[in-house]
Amino acid sequence: HHLAQRTSGGTIFPQFRQIGYLAVAVFFFYSGYGSMKKYMLDKTYKHRYLLRRLPPILFSYLFATAVYWLMYAAFGKLYTLKDIIAAVLHGAPIVAFSWYVINILIFYVVFYLLMIIFDGHEKGMIAGALVYFIIWVQICRKLGYSSYWYTTTHLLILGMLWAVEEKRILAILKKNYLLSILGSCFSICGRNCQK
Repeated sequence: HHLAQRTSGGTIFPQFRQIGYLAVAVFFFYSGYGSMKKYMLDKTYKHRYLLRRLPPILFSYLFATAVYWLMYAAFGKLYTLKDIIAAVLHGAPIVAFSWYVINILIFYVVFYLLMIIFDGHEKGMIAGALVYFIIWVQICRKLGYSSYWYTTTHLLILGMLWAVEEKRILAILKKNYLLSILGSCFSICGRNCQK
């Protein structure tokens, strides 16, 4: 997707420009779904949630930041720690295309807080996640972040909802599979036609 944004060759390759949001949406959906499903199966999951979720992503991100810092330094641009933090806070981290990493790290912290606050009430967690999403969108807009910082974030909540209502949703989809397929196709085509 990111390569396709910078090239114009070929017939098929440029089509990848249109699907970046879909890949992120799927990743966010599965993150919300997996987090909620695991919590529903094991209420003690919250005790080790942050230790299991944050370190792998955070350490990888810090490593990527160090690599980018070295790369920039090799070409004469030296970032200080203050510059790196300011870049993240301004919505333009020095690690290219890393907005989704920051987004998922924030969500994991929010999900942990929702587990603590709503303790066993999954629908309350979903409502809390919806409030988080509304606040997140407003923060991103107020700070002037590009819309990609929040346009797929709601899929985290949809994944949580799917985990809670999976049997009911699948029953509806099985009864109306043709309408489901057509609706999915029209929603994807509609978004791509707008661009």
